Amino acid sequence: MVSDLGADVPREVLDRVRLVASEIVTNSYKHAGNPVGAPIRVALSLRGDRLRLEVVDHSLFDPTPETDREQDEVRWGLRIVKQVTNDWGRISEGGIWAEFDVTVGGDDTGVGTRP
Repeated sequence: MVSDLGADVPREVLDRVRLVASEIVTNSYKHAGNPVGAPIRVALSLRGDRLRLEVVDHSLFDPTPETDREQDEVRWGLRIVKQVTNDWGRISEGGIWAEFDVTVGGDDTGVGTRP
């Protein structure tokens, strides 16, 4: 899925997408509280200069850290997500979305700037 974007997206961005997808899917599998075998949907969409990753697991659990301390001490995976994406958030039906700037030179501008 990610490799199919190689012609349109810089390799550095694709590497970050793979890292974030791995982290979010692993967290979903471990923490969503869904029955074994419940599907986890992963989708990528490229629109203009943004690549959007969505991982939907229909979890009722909100993984968004409530404080910086919680993020630093408990939610290490989301700390990684925050540092290597341009923006991210929770999907209302349960899951996480993350966006990446795919412009040349733009993939490091603004990364991790979300408060």
